[in-house]
Amino acid sequence: MSVVVERAGGWIDVLRAYVRAQARHLERIRLPQTLTYAIPALAALVISQRWFSSGRFIAGGDLAPFVRDNLAHETGGLWSHSITGAGSPSFQAAARAPELAMLSFAHGLGLSDEIAQRIFYTILAVAVAISAVYFVLAFVEQALGVVLAGLLALLNPFVLQHLLNPLVLWALTLMAVSGGLLVRAARGARPRGLALGSLSLFAGYLSLNPPLLAVLGGWILLLASLGRVVGAPAGVAGHWPSCSARLRGRSCSVCGGRFHSA
Repeated sequence: MSVVVERAGGWIDVLRAYVRAQARHLERIRLPQTLTYAIPALAALVISQRWFSSGRFIAGGDLAPFVRDNLAHETGGLWSHSITGAGSPSFQAAARAPELAMLSFAHGLGLSDEIAQRIFYTILAVAVAISAVYFVLAFVEQALGVVLAGLLALLNPFVLQHLLNPLVLWALTLMAVSGGLLVRAARGARPRGLALGSLSLFAGYLSLNPPLLAVLGGWILLLASLGRVVGAPAGVAGHWPSCSARLRGRSCSVCGGRFHSA
């Protein structure tokens, strides 16, 4: 029995050495940054096409087919029904501006509502992969790990379980982009006001699902408060200015306020 155990231990040691050697080899792989973004984006583009059947919508439960004819006529009325002037106030036309913009673009090209939904979901899938790469690159530069992170952001159980809901993909994209901006700010890069302000506009789509909007706001506040930890490289924690110091005086991307010192 002892001989078998010794042999098994030897095999495990050989396997461990082989795995470590392969890991070191993979760590030496370097890709141009453009290719690091392009590989997950192309994979997301191809994978997202498998979600659709020709001539059919993605719909079910609370998710209606991608038809917004009435809302398209109310685009100019933010808080009222501009078609008849009757009924309770509605923010749907303003909140669903991304969907209405996509439908308007598709109809301008003579495409159907079904194709418009396919394009919309494809853009969201690619955006999730690219934004995840952007976020992970703030921590590591190992090409294989970054590419896998971009794919995992799209192909994880949570996303696949809530695939019908585009707001989940939208929220993950905003979380990754805002996270990347905040971590880079903690490392000394001064974030552009245009980028932070754009997050506020895009976050408006999440008003259709307030819990997701709250998660996004909580994520931003968490990273801003932990800027010294998440922004500093290993072994140098505490030597970089915090996110809150870098963002002081800038507009908050979700609540519309401004960052101030305590």
